[in-house]
Amino acid sequence: MWYNYGAATAGTIVNAGNISDTTTATQSICPKGWSLPAKTQIDSLSGGSSSTAYVGSFSPVLGGYYDYGTLHDESTYGYWWNSTAHNGAVRRALYYKGSSLYTGSGGRSSGLYVRCVSEEKDVSDLTYMQDMTPSVAANTAEGTTASLTDRRDGKVYTVAKINGNMWMTQNLRLGYNASNPSNISIDLTEQDSNISFTSSERTAGKRTLTTYDLVTYGTSGKQCYGTYDSTSGTGSGSGYTTPCIHSGTIANIDTNTVWYNYALASAGTITGTNNTTTATQSICPKGWTLPNKDQIDSQRDVTSFSPVLGGGYYESTLGDKSTNGYWWGSTARNGASRYRLYYDGSNLYTGSYDRYAGFYVRCIQAS
Repeated sequence: MWYNYGAATAGTIVNAGNISDTTTATQSICPKGWSLPAKTQIDSLSGGSSSTAYVGSFSPVLGGYYDYGTLHDESTYGYWWNSTAHNGAVRRALYYKGSSLYTGSGGRSSGLYVRCVSEEKDVSDLTYMQDMTPSVAANTAEGTTASLTDRRDGKVYTVAKINGNMWMTQNLRLGYNASNPSNISIDLTEQDSNISFTSSERTAGKRTLTTYDLVTYGTSGKQCYGTYDSTSGTGSGSGYTTPCIHSGTIANIDTNTVWYNYALASAGTITGTNNTTTATQSICPKGWTLPNKDQIDSQRDVTSFSPVLGGGYYESTLGDKSTNGYWWGSTARNGASRYRLYYDGSNLYTGSYDRYAGFYVRCIQAS
C-alpha cells in the first residue's frame, strides 16, 4: 500500500488551504501503541545520511512512489513516511536504494509506504490515566512518579512505579460531591472505565450506577449497611447489593475524600450476600484495576505509597478516622468479605472486611 500524507496521518496533516503546515504528526494509521517514526529514529537506521547496517533487520523492499497518479522508481527505490516536517509541503522520509538506507524527504501529496515504530512510552509521556498500558508500565523505571488526569471528570492523581507495579498514590475521587453526597448517578463507559458492557449497556452507551449515601442510607429501602454471619461466611442487607458512596473532608488527614462500598468499587458487578468471584471490573479508569491479594501483600513501601488515614464507614458511622486507612482489593476472602490493604499510621498490612463497609480505592495498572 502507498499512502499520501493525509492518509498516513489519519487525516490530521492535510493541506486544507495551508500548504505551510509544519506540525509534527502525532496521530497516524498505525496500530494503537505504534506511530510514524520521527527523523531521529529514521536517522538511527540510515546513520543520518546512508547506512547498510540495518538493511537486513529492516528488510526493505522496492516499489517506488506515486505522484500525480503515476508510479515512479518502482524497480530502484522504496520510500517510507515519518512524522517530522522538512518544510510545510515536504515531510522527512526513509528510503532504500541498492544496498543502503537513506534519510530523505517527500512531498505530502506523494504516495509512500508506511512502517510503524513502537512508541515505547513510559509514564512521564502520558497525560491521562486512561493512556496507561502494560508496555508503558514495563518501560517505566522503578520509583518514577507522574501526575495523570482522569478523563472522566478531570481530576488529577499522582502515580508511582512501586515494586514493579504502577500504583495510584492518591485515593480515587470519582463521584466526589461533598455538598450533596446522596442519591447521585455515576456514568461509566468502556472507553474510559475498567468495565465490560452488557449488550443492553452497549446499546445505551454507558453503565449508570445510581448510588446512595453511606451515612444517611439514601432513600427508603436502600440502606447501605449489612450484617455478617460468621458461621456461614455470608452477609445480608442491601449494603451488599446497592452501590453506596460518601464523600467529604477530614481536617488534618485528607481532603476531597471518597469512601465506596464494594458494590460501587466493583462497578456494580460484585453484589449479593455470598459472592466469591474475583472482581475483574471496577470504577478504576480504563487500564487500571483493583489490586489483587498478591499485589496487596507486596505493597509495603509506605513512603512511595503515601498512605493517608481516614478510617472507614460501618453502618453509617466513620470509624478509625485518626488511626487507620483502608483500600479495597479484588480478591474474595469469603462470600461476604474482600481482602484490603490497610495502614495503621506507621506500616501497611493485608487484612479483610465485609463488602458493605465504605473504604478508599487506589487502583493498580491492569496487566
